[in-house]
Amino acid sequence: MRSLVLKSASVLAVSQMVISLLTFLSYRIILGTLTKEEHGELFFVQQLGNFFMVCFAEAGMTTVTLGMVIQHPETERRTIATLFKMRLMLGFVVSVVFVGLAAWYGWQFAPLFALSALGLLIAARSHVLRGVLELKRKARSEQVPAALAALSDAVVLLVFLWFDREHLTTLTVLMWFVLASLPGFLGLLLLDNQWRTIRAAFDRNRALDIIRAAFPVFVVLLMQQAHMLSDAFFLDLFCSKTAVGIYGAASRLMQQSVVLVLLLGQALFPVIARLAVERVEQAQTYMLYGVRASIVMGLAFGLFAAVAVEWLIWLSAGTQYSAYTTEFVLFAFAVVPGFVQTLLLTLTTAIAWQHRNYSIFAVAVVLSLVGNLTLTPLYSTLGAITTKFLSLLGSSVIALRVMGEYCGTTRVMRLSWQALAGLVLCAAWVGGLMIFSPQIPSTLVRFLLTIPIFVGILLLTRLVTRNEWRIILETLESVRKRSRSPVQ
Repeated sequence: MRSLVLKSASVLAVSQMVISLLTFLSYRIILGTLTKEEHGELFFVQQLGNFFMVCFAEAGMTTVTLGMVIQHPETERRTIATLFKMRLMLGFVVSVVFVGLAAWYGWQFAPLFALSALGLLIAARSHVLRGVLELKRKARSEQVPAALAALSDAVVLLVFLWFDREHLTTLTVLMWFVLASLPGFLGLLLLDNQWRTIRAAFDRNRALDIIRAAFPVFVVLLMQQAHMLSDAFFLDLFCSKTAVGIYGAASRLMQQSVVLVLLLGQALFPVIARLAVERVEQAQTYMLYGVRASIVMGLAFGLFAAVAVEWLIWLSAGTQYSAYTTEFVLFAFAVVPGFVQTLLLTLTTAIAWQHRNYSIFAVAVVLSLVGNLTLTPLYSTLGAITTKFLSLLGSSVIALRVMGEYCGTTRVMRLSWQALAGLVLCAAWVGGLMIFSPQIPSTLVRFLLTIPIFVGILLLTRLVTRNEWRIILETLESVRKRSRSPVQ
């Protein structure tokens, strides 16, 4: 079982690292070409589109249907066909409603809204139709086809953007997103004769089973997407599209990093879903290890992104965002509670505790509304990002409390204190570097100094024990020796 998790996770890790790099380069072109106002317009349309399409077309059904396919493989074909037809109908209705919103913003926005809806319907990142086509392979922990399809999206998009980089507008960027999603979508449709699978008869009873099982996830997704959209909405309401553009540039940082924890959740989900039925203690162990790994990854990303924030801004957004280092640093550390929240949303569904996610995102929504009504009008983009950090922190505390009911309060409390200590120590190191930056002006030197400090923080908080660190070093040494050995 462990080898299955490692194999699945390794495929996802390699593919997602490549996809993240390609996506990073794509957004570097977009952010370097569009003005802050144009990027604010693009970001707002994408966020609004995500809200409608993910909440009302995806509606949390992919995850629960994956559990059904795993536990009842004999009904796989009928289940996949039923879900695909449901998604197609819902996607069409949502697209019509979404484009109808253009009447409020002005009909000049109609093409933007239409392209965004079409792109989200077939894109890998939304899982509306793509998620259905990936179910058969993912139920067997076969991640390669979905990974290759997503890789195709990223490669084609980068090529389109590169050749059109001198003439990009909000409209053409959305057009390239749509066209780049087509090869991967068609590839998955043809794989395993899935175009025949989705032609199977629609099962009304199966559709009702999916809707009933997905309803708790749907409610959570509604709250989660409202939480994600609220910052951009209130910035647009109280401030300007330029403020939205600055926020969007900083938030791309977290959106790219969340891929790391999403792939971890995808690798763990099938395994925990199986173990939760008969071997609960093993499911608890895998969940604890998964959350601990997400905390370590979040701390690593937040710390090193904050230390090298000047590089990061220049690489990801160009010089026009160089005056907003504080916003980027704060968003970098928001990754830590964001990782915990995102992973536990997936894992609680794997153990059929999706109804317990209500409280997690209710806290996130309430804190977002309070923060955006008080901080955003006063502090603009910085206020919205502070609100995001506080809402993620509050909701992750509730998520860990829910996890404690399943895995044991004592173990989860210990992990929570370790995570908090790690976050405080990482923030203190970044603060110290900012105070003494005149003495250490080189970003490269600060980055290199941070490596042993981070290892020390992990060992001090026992997020990684000495024995685990020794195993890591031995593994790296073994890989190094094999790479240097002559080919036989």
